[in-house]
Amino acid sequence: MTPNKAWAAGFLDGLTRDGLARISVVPKQSESPRVVVVLDNREPLVRLERLFGGQVANVRVVGDAGGKGKTVFRWTIAGARAMHMIVEILPGLYLQKDRARAALYYGWYEGNTKPSVWRRLFTRKRMP
Repeated sequence: MTPNKAWAAGFLDGLTRDGLARISVVPKQSESPRVVVVLDNREPLVRLERLFGGQVANVRVVGDAGGKGKTVFRWTIAGARAMHMIVEILPGLYLQKDRARAALYYGWYEGNTKPSVWRRLFTRKRMP
C-alpha cells in the first residue's frame, strides 16, 4: 500500500469515530456503493479528490449554534470508482473494514457494477 493510500485509509477511519466519514451500502438496487466525507476543511477533501476522483461540493448548514449558517465541504465518490478506492485502501482500514467489504459485496454480487467495469479497473494501473 502506498503512503497516500495508507493516509486515506487512516483518515477515513479517524473521521468515522466522529461520524464525519462513511462507506455506505445503498439498499436501492439502482444506486451503487459510495463513500462520503463531510468536513469544514476543504484541503483533505481535495487531496482525496486528487487521489481517487469523486467530487468536492460546498454544503451550507443552516442554523448552527450562533443562528448563522456555515459552509462545510462534502466529498463524494460512487459507483465503480468508489469500489476501486475501497479495494485499494481495504488493507489499511480498521473501523470501516466490515462496511467496506459489504459495499464491495453489494456492488459486485447485486449486479450494480458490470463485470466489464471490474476487469477494466483491475487491469489498469490507474483509475479511468
